[in-house]
Order: sequence, then structure tokens, then C-alpha cells
Amino acid sequence: MKVWQLVKGGSISSIHLPLADLTFLLEDVALNATPFRKGREEDTAATCADVQKLHQQLNCTNTVISTIASQLNHVANKVDTPKTPIARTSTTVETYANTISKPFFQVEGVSGKDQEDFTTTFSNASLLQQISQQIKALDLQAPFNLLYR
Repeated sequence: MKVWQLVKGGSISSIHLPLADLTFLLEDVALNATPFRKGREEDTAATCADVQKLHQQLNCTNTVISTIASQLNHVANKVDTPKTPIARTSTTVETYANTISKPFFQVEGVSGKDQEDFTTTFSNASLLQQISQQIKALDLQAPFNLLYR
């Protein structure tokens, strides 16, 4: 979490940059950062104030990029740091890469009878047998009409 100082006074605590005008110090220089600005509508030459507004938007953009970069560094450090191996009888090292595909639970032994009952209950063999019988019962020699509309 970071504390963001608002231009109008007060502060907001959040990870990401709030959508408000901010002020911050960079090398002991106070800078303003503005997330949104409306562009000039008339066709006159740009003024110094216009350039300052552009700099405020760039300050905001650079702050967002810096925040994202620090988050990516934080994530990269977490991914690159292998987990401490758990003492096991096997020789595999427990790392992030080989743990992400493991199941959430592991079935202990299921008896053969339970496996057979499950296979029988959820098998589609009886349905396939019924379809096969219905196909054989069809009289394929009889003429049939196709109706088109």
C-alpha cells in the first residue's frame, strides 16, 4: 500500500494511483500528477500552461508505470524463489513449477467393487446397446420420402 497525497489536501491509501490530482516529491521537488486533462479546443498556439498540463499527465503516466513495474518485480521474485522442499521419501524437489498442476485432492484407495459399481452406474454401454438395437430394427429397404419446404 502506498499513501498518495492529493493536490486539494488529504491523502488516499491504495496500491494503484487514484484517479485524482496528486502531488508528490521527487528529489525534493514537488510535482503534480493529473490523470485526465481536456485538450485545447481553439486553434491558438500552445502556452507554457499547456505544456505544464502535459507534464502533469506524463508525471501521472510515469507513476503508474513505476507502480506496475514494482508489482511485476514482486511477482517475479515470488515465482523465482523455489519453495522450501518438504521432507519426503521421494527425491523430487517441491517447486512452484511442479506444484501448479497437482490436483486439489487425492483419492485414497477405492475398492475394486466400488470402482465396478461406479463404472456400471455411469456407463453408457446400455444406452449404446439400445441405440444399436433401434438401428437394427430399422427397415432400410422400405422407401422413404424427404419433405422439403
